Amino acid sequence: MITKKSFVSARYIDEAKENIEILLKDGDIIRPHIIEHDEASKDFKDLIKMVSVDDLHEKTVNHNREQREAFEESIKIIAENEGLSFKNLKQDEIFDMVIDALQEEHNEESLFRFKLKIFDIPSVKESKSRKIKADIRKATSITEAIVEFSKI
Repeated sequence: MITKKSFVSARYIDEAKENIEILLKDGDIIRPHIIEHDEASKDFKDLIKMVSVDDLHEKTVNHNREQREAFEESIKIIAENEGLSFKNLKQDEIFDMVIDALQEEHNEESLFRFKLKIFDIPSVKESKSRKIKADIRKATSITEAIVEFSKI
């Protein structure tokens, strides 16, 4: 049962936002509890008393960002150890890479990662515009996400 006393945190665990992991305190133990995003279910109704759907989205983005940052830091360490670096690229080379990346087809995973990067930008983090943030989340392409981001 999800109560204020047992509730620790919650986040979506899939890209489709159909499943939610809720961490519940059981004495000294924290246990995960997985539920479907089903507005008719008792568990979901109990959860919404603790956290809003917008908060679930935000917690999910923050969790994914933290995981991504840890992953990127590991990659940087590996790259440095292997003598690889992008620090020496000239501005035109960077522009060419960006243009090439925008012209490529992107799967849902790369679009999701791109949106996470947008939410890492301080102006987006600090923005009070829920509509623009929602529109960025709903974007179906990288170009669309950039258009929405440019409104901040």
